[in-house]
Amino acid sequence: MVWSTLLGPIVVALFWSIVSCILFYCAKRMSFKHPASTRLWWSVLILSTLPIVPLGIDSTTGSVPKILLEMGGYIEQKQIKLSEAYASSMIVEVQDILTLMFVVVFGVSLFRLAKLTINWYKLKKHLSSLKPLSLVWTDTPCIEVPSNISPFVFGIIKPTLIIPRYFWRLDKAQQQALIYHELVHIRNKDHIALVIWRVLSCLFWFNPYIRKMEQAFVGAMECRCDQGTVTTYQLNKKDYAATLLAILKRSVESNNVTGVAHFSSETLTLGDYKVRLRHIVKPQPKQPLLLAFSLLLVSVCLAVLNIKAAPFVRNMDAGWHNPMRDFNISSFYGHVSQFRNMKPHGGIDLVAPTGSQIMAIADGKVLIADDKSLPHRYGKVVLLQHKNGYQSLYAHLDSIDVEKGQMVTGGQSIGTLGETGKVTGPHLHLELIHREQRINPLAVLDLK
Repeated sequence: MVWSTLLGPIVVALFWSIVSCILFYCAKRMSFKHPASTRLWWSVLILSTLPIVPLGIDSTTGSVPKILLEMGGYIEQKQIKLSEAYASSMIVEVQDILTLMFVVVFGVSLFRLAKLTINWYKLKKHLSSLKPLSLVWTDTPCIEVPSNISPFVFGIIKPTLIIPRYFWRLDKAQQQALIYHELVHIRNKDHIALVIWRVLSCLFWFNPYIRKMEQAFVGAMECRCDQGTVTTYQLNKKDYAATLLAILKRSVESNNVTGVAHFSSETLTLGDYKVRLRHIVKPQPKQPLLLAFSLLLVSVCLAVLNIKAAPFVRNMDAGWHNPMRDFNISSFYGHVSQFRNMKPHGGIDLVAPTGSQIMAIADGKVLIADDKSLPHRYGKVVLLQHKNGYQSLYAHLDSIDVEKGQMVTGGQSIGTLGETGKVTGPHLHLELIHREQRINPLAVLDLK
């Protein structure tokens, strides 16, 4: 159970990264025909999560398996008595390791978010110390900074245009083009979209293709903004392209501000600028129906992949837990002996002192929590319904801590070990059932 439980989150993260990788390169191919489509990258981001969201989990009615109601029962093997001193020994639970993994991943995410927030706060504080200026082309607040950086939009609720000092060395037409470009960014809410992408990249740093999608989104956003600027303000395409080149030459200082709408972003590569310039001079015709059909086809494929991969991915991510901390296995699944009239054992028997805590092996819903619903031989019993058609049964309990219909989490106490029902000594009889059939609990649990 240790490795299967630890492997679950890792498999899901790796599976998500692989799907993201495939989608990213497919979208890159699509972007050759749709370089200004920002919706393409929003769609790819959402589609990448399809194989890991719980679409493929089957719905179960939570009925009691008929196999448990059969009268032909088993005779318990004589149990090994354990001393109370055995219960004092403790083992490291898988939940502790999973918690540590979560803390590390979440801690790195928080660190990256904190670093981003601090940089934004420092920039905001620096900009507040500068004198604002007014331009005849816009009522939007503008601030000139004493450096040769790329102009950009800063802020979320009240965006501000950040103007570099070389702005005044541009001719009037180029100044207008620069301002108009940033105004289109504000109109399209690009400054907000970039903040969202930056936060997602920080949170999901373990998936490198989220960052690649962000970079591709920036390229598409700039192409869309260029096209919108030329169209809205009826600018000459070649003059606007010349303005872009002029600003690229003058933006010699590295801009360390991430998550803001730059006129010429350092996120873009030389190839991105070539596409951008080519799209300014000769825009690609829009083909929304073809793009929509392609994304729909990809969605269907990923939905099918979700359903097919769900049993494997979900089982790996089920978060299986040991039912007790300290125990000894006295009888394994399938064991045949004269004590059971030569019938194979339908579960495993875990021996521990009376009163030992019994815990749910996974999240689930309580179907039975009494000593009346099943044959008397089970004694006090709890039956849990888990996802993907799994059920777990805990028999011969001394006390029951849950009620029928209650939702429990993996590792939660559901009762204490006893010797009720037809037994030869205190122990837990554990059964694992999948789709009405008993299976070996050791197939998913690493009981040690």
